[in-house]
Amino acid sequence: MKCPSCQSSNYKVTNSRSRSSYIKRRRECIDCGERWTTVEIHEKELQVLNRVGKYPAIVMIGGKEMVLGYFTTKKEADFAVRRIYSNLKE
Repeated sequence: MKCPSCQSSNYKVTNSRSRSSYIKRRRECIDCGERWTTVEIHEKELQVLNRVGKYPAIVMIGGKEMVLGYFTTKKEADFAVRRIYSNLKE
C-alpha cells in the first residue's frame, strides 16, 4: 500500500477498529504526514453477485479494485455497490 498523497510506502497504523465483517484502520504517512482510512473486508463476506452484463460493480478493498459482478445497466451496478457498503455500516 502507498500513501495517496506522495506514493511513499513508509506509513504507520495509528488506529485500528475491528467490526464483525471488516477492520477499519487509520494510517499516517511518515514522509509527508498525510492521513487516510482503509477498510479491510473479510473475504468470506464478499461474494460475486452475478456474471452477466457489461457494467461492473467495483469496490476498493485495501487500495485495490475488486469487481463484484457485471450488470446489464449502470443503475444496477451502482445499487450493488451501495448495498455492499450499506451492509458494512454499523
